[in-house]
Amino acid sequence: MTFSKIEKFLYPWFVTVIPEEERHDVKFYKDGLLVTSMTYLCALKYEDDDFSQDYNKVTYEVHDDKGNNLVMLRDNVDEIMDKGLKKSNVNFISVSIKQEGQDDIEVDMRKRGDIYMAGNELFSKSFFKWCLCDKYDLDGKDYTVSTIDDNVTMVTFNKNQYILLNENGYDVKTIDAEVTQKGDENDNKKVETGFFTWFSNTKAKEQ
Repeated sequence: MTFSKIEKFLYPWFVTVIPEEERHDVKFYKDGLLVTSMTYLCALKYEDDDFSQDYNKVTYEVHDDKGNNLVMLRDNVDEIMDKGLKKSNVNFISVSIKQEGQDDIEVDMRKRGDIYMAGNELFSKSFFKWCLCDKYDLDGKDYTVSTIDDNVTMVTFNKNQYILLNENGYDVKTIDAEVTQKGDENDNKKVETGFFTWFSNTKAKEQ
């Protein structure tokens, strides 16, 4: 029996022994590195003034009945409270960052759990810092993000675009160029200036 099968077999026991409210399922990250974690109930009472350390990503992680780690990913702890986890039908089988004259950077989209949840933002600069643990410096550099989904549809995004997942696809959002330049100095805070929707007819799923 493989370790993953053992883990899934034992997971219901762990849920019983370690109550949900006692697990540190809210985690704070700075450029991909874990800063601190706390229980969901503690996070409900959280205020920025109570937290002296800086962070630019926060996750709320829940295991489903199959032992899968479902990840809600946000920029601020206030954004994860009471929103619920809803699965998106988006799934990329390949994501790579391309820079002229450089080797492609392959991005493991499953490394930190199942991030294909409605409301999660993917492909922003802060996302890549979280996902890649800031191992690659993208600040001030030109790059594109090349993707292939499980329908073998290829889509490329530029560095000023990111996507917002919903249950039936995603919206593509654009970062204002002037704000992007300032964001290179301040963790790339995003301003939405426009979007178009990736409708479900390009991502057919049986209901």
